[in-house]
Amino acid sequence: MNTLKAIATELVVPESTLRIYRDEFEEFVVASGEGRRRRYDEAATGRLKQIVQWKRNGWTSAQVRDALLKEAMPQARVRRRSVEERLDDVIALLRVQGSEALLLRAEIGALRAEIRRLVTEIGWDTPLTMEQVLAARKDSEDRED
Repeated sequence: MNTLKAIATELVVPESTLRIYRDEFEEFVVASGEGRRRRYDEAATGRLKQIVQWKRNGWTSAQVRDALLKEAMPQARVRRRSVEERLDDVIALLRVQGSEALLLRAEIGALRAEIRRLVTEIGWDTPLTMEQVLAARKDSEDRED
C-alpha cells in the first residue's frame, strides 16, 4: 500500500498533479483510509502510473477516461454476470414461495370448508369465534376416535 506522495516520488511528478488525476478519475483509483491515512493498493497505483504515462503522451482526459473504461469492462461483465446469477437465485426463491403460497391457499380453503361443515353440523347461525371453531373441531375429532 502506497501513499500518494510515495507514488509521486516514484513517478517524478508533483503530488498535486497526482491529486488532480486521483480526483478526476476517482472511480478508477480506489483508496483505503481517509485524509493523510489514505493508501493505494497495487491496482490503484498501476492505474495512476498509467494515467501519468497517457497524460505525458498528450492524451486528453476524455481519452484517458475511455481507456480506463475499456479496461474496466471485463470487471463490469463479471459483476453483471454475478448480478444475473443472484437475480436467478431470487427468481427461483420467488417461484418456490409462490408454490408454497398456493399450497397454503388450498389448505386454508380446506379449513374453511371444514369450518362450514362444523357450523352446519352444530347448527350455529352466528359467526364463530376461533375458540368455538377449535372446540368444535376437537369434539368432532373425539367423536371420530
